[in-house]
Amino acid sequence: TFVPASNDRTFVFSQLSKNIENACIKARRHGLCSKRFCFFIKTQQFNYRGCQIDLERQTANPNEIVNLASNRFDEVFKKGELYRATGVTLMELSEQKTDQLDLFGKAVKNEKFSRIFEQVDKTAEKFGKHAVFLGSSFTALTQKSPKEGRNCKSEREQNPFKGERGRLRIGIPRLGSVG
Repeated sequence: TFVPASNDRTFVFSQLSKNIENACIKARRHGLCSKRFCFFIKTQQFNYRGCQIDLERQTANPNEIVNLASNRFDEVFKKGELYRATGVTLMELSEQKTDQLDLFGKAVKNEKFSRIFEQVDKTAEKFGKHAVFLGSSFTALTQKSPKEGRNCKSEREQNPFKGERGRLRIGIPRLGSVG
């Protein structure tokens, strides 16, 4: 995801957290879980830094993945550099299935979070994506992007083609001025 160039650790991690939530939403929609994931951040000079993490058990719960990413985030984030993008890849995907019980109750805890995120997905169907989100994604979901901060719309947004609205666009470039 594009990040307005920032060297604020909280903002960059918040963007990563939002990406993790989005990846997990998609995985749950398709009934999949991940056993491994990797995340990256991209600098203003288009250099990538990332980290790959193996999970103890398969999951599509973003809170578990965000916690693990948080523990390793400082390995890739260098203070003072500008960052322009973050991303996550869920790997070793397989169908969701129930976990085998363990002595320490992690499987039971994971099952409880799975039920919570089922309800989050139902809420999203009714009220829209990110109606409920992790606190670590708050900054990314509430801070205005540079585009939203502009005082005026572009000419293309001011003069849409017939039938275009909002995010629905016809893939034809506009030549010359509209008169």
